[in-house]
Amino acid sequence: MKWIIVSIIALVLQHFLPWWSIAIAAFIFGLLIDQNPKLAFIHGFMGIFILWAGIALYVYFVNEGVLAQRLATMMGLPYGLLPVLITGISGGIVGGLFALSGRDLKFILYPRRANKQRE
Repeated sequence: MKWIIVSIIALVLQHFLPWWSIAIAAFIFGLLIDQNPKLAFIHGFMGIFILWAGIALYVYFVNEGVLAQRLATMMGLPYGLLPVLITGISGGIVGGLFALSGRDLKFILYPRRANKQRE
């Protein structure tokens, strides 16, 4: 459930900053929360994936799928929900990599803690 922290930070930052503020949110999360590399990536990925896919799904239902279907047609995709999935995955990858980067920077700055959480 730590991914909720990433989602909340990213949601707040996206109201004031451009789309790449999700990277800042995931990076801050990686710096603040002690976890192993695998969990850092998973929590960062899930936090941003659920946030962006949720927002895209909301837009999909509000305009009855018209925009998503047009995007799918432009990209050569067969279904209108695929752009929603692609949006979530692309944001999730950014979130996961930056959460992992924040975690790694923390263990570079504080190497004594790295011996305790090697895995």
